[in-house]
Amino acid sequence: MTIRWNPVQGRFLQSTERFVDLEGALRSGKTKALVWKFLNACLNLPGIRTYLARYTQDSLDAQLKPIFYDEAPRGIF
Repeated sequence: MTIRWNPVQGRFLQSTERFVDLEGALRSGKTKALVWKFLNACLNLPGIRTYLARYTQDSLDAQLKPIFYDEAPRGIF
């Protein structure tokens, strides 16, 4: 499977800054890019301490968790 990132997502994924502001319109792929950056960090930096969060539990359950479970390799969680 090949994923084609838009330019904003690509810059976000390649960024090495500690804090990055990723903004975009609804359904622009912000959460998917975040999940991929998170997974890459977890797989490439064993023992890293990190977490994913949203402002509300409803948002976490409706938006972040489904994308994470769709994108994460089986057996990672």
